Amino acid sequence: MNRPIGITLLALLLGWLSIAGFLWAFAVPLEEAFGEYDIVMRVLAFLYGAFALASSVGLFKCKWWARRAAWGWMVCCAATMGAFVAIFPISFFLGGYLGLVAFGVFVALIFYAIDNYVRKHLPVAA
Repeated sequence: MNRPIGITLLALLLGWLSIAGFLWAFAVPLEEAFGEYDIVMRVLAFLYGAFALASSVGLFKCKWWARRAAWGWMVCCAATMGAFVAIFPISFFLGGYLGLVAFGVFVALIFYAIDNYVRKHLPVAA
């Protein structure tokens, strides 16, 4: 079974992102930035790291569940964005509401492209 180079690169990228998520969850002091929402951000960071790791392993091994794990990672990304919007005032975001919506659309398009690529190119192992 030949794994496409794009799937390999995506798996490696998600592996690195999982390390970042786990570091954010366990090693970065978040109390000053997030105050009482510190635990929420740590849980989201842990879930982000876990889903990124699962996606990375699933894509690298060409497992049938890799696309679903990638969806979980995308949902964690969206939930983290939502938490940022809920915690910080809108003036914190560059461009206010319009900039926030534009960024959300940009991220959604990237997620759509990733999902579309994985759906078309992932050779599922038996």
